[in-house]
Amino acid sequence: MTVRDVATGRVGHGGAVFPRPTALPADRSAYGGEGGYADLSAYAKVLRSLLVDDGKLLAPATAELLFKPLLDPAARAWLNEKTLVHPEWIVGTVPHGVEYDCGAGGLLLDDDGLAENHQHRKRGFLKWGGAWNLFWFIDRAAGAFGVFGSQVLPPADPVVRPLIQAFEEALYSRL
Repeated sequence: MTVRDVATGRVGHGGAVFPRPTALPADRSAYGGEGGYADLSAYAKVLRSLLVDDGKLLAPATAELLFKPLLDPAARAWLNEKTLVHPEWIVGTVPHGVEYDCGAGGLLLDDDGLAENHQHRKRGFLKWGGAWNLFWFIDRAAGAFGVFGSQVLPPADPVVRPLIQAFEEALYSRL
């Protein structure tokens, strides 16, 4: 794992490696996003299963909750008018000019409008990003998914962000 030095812009060993959780009941640590271990090809298999809704991981009714807007109107307004006004803290890009909601799986595009610099995203585009600049998306309308991984802190690293955007755009350019 690495951490970017804000003074130099260089990346070095950060020493921030969390222990792998064990199956023993004595291990009661709160790992949050650190609880799952897999390589990106395994992660891609999970995303593909959710994209095609094959029922292998989740029953279709449960998987639908990932893509269903879940915020009440007040929370949705807060998200769009306050939280996402400056989305620089979010891993991956969150373009302005469209409405967002949250599904059970992450940030959900809930608008048919065209986002600046992301005109390929359509209603139902689901994205999630984690602390180490791990990013994934599922776009059922386009039949696309992607997963991007790094091991760089801080979250939403300004050097990694354009790489994630280029990755997403490259995937859509091949559709």
